Amino acid sequence: MRGSPSRRVSVTTFHRCLFGAACGLALTRAVAQSFSAQVTADNHYQLFVGDSAGTQLTLVGQNESGSTGSPGAYNWSEPESWNFQLSLGQRIYVVAWDAGGQGGWMGQFGSVAGTLFSKPSSWRYATSSAANPGDSQPNLLPTLLLDIASASSGGSWMANPTSSGANGTGPWGTIPGIGSSAEWLNVPSNFGPVTIFRSEFVGVPEAPGVSAAIAAGVMGAAVASRRIRRRG
Repeated sequence: MRGSPSRRVSVTTFHRCLFGAACGLALTRAVAQSFSAQVTADNHYQLFVGDSAGTQLTLVGQNESGSTGSPGAYNWSEPESWNFQLSLGQRIYVVAWDAGGQGGWMGQFGSVAGTLFSKPSSWRYATSSAANPGDSQPNLLPTLLLDIASASSGGSWMANPTSSGANGTGPWGTIPGIGSSAEWLNVPSNFGPVTIFRSEFVGVPEAPGVSAAIAAGVMGAAVASRRIRRRG
């Protein structure tokens, strides 16, 4: 499964921004950070982006329902790839659960700033009130919004989720497409509670000063344009 390709500001949009049209759109996109992610889970996950307070959450994608991979023999055999954008102040959320046996998830999230891996130091976690859906992929969004808001307001996000080891460890072996720095972060086994993982990383502009530079360029070009029109 693949998410929607990340969109960038086109030359045409930027040109229009110089003369007052589509300016808000260009500036909004300038402060969104583009990510390319590869994620897998034993057995299921849903990937979201949203704010820290639980007032907004957007589904990026999820792995297959059922007990086998698509492709791959198992749900975790091969990762899904996703492209998405993280706006200023947003975090990445991975919601994962087990459908029998040992459970966990693993992934990497690459941007121009570097790569965020599934490592205990990079994520916090909280238990969801949602019932374990087994091998199905239901709409968990309404419940997750309440869970995230509760965990954030109550200060119940827990640090350092337990790791089963880096990519290559058993029983999963090496998962293609995910770096060796990524680790399997545990979820309760044998149909245990659904777990919400929240990145410590918070969305920032794609490059420091980009927004200010664009804004300064827009203002300068607009002034120059007005001067040219007056002279004409």
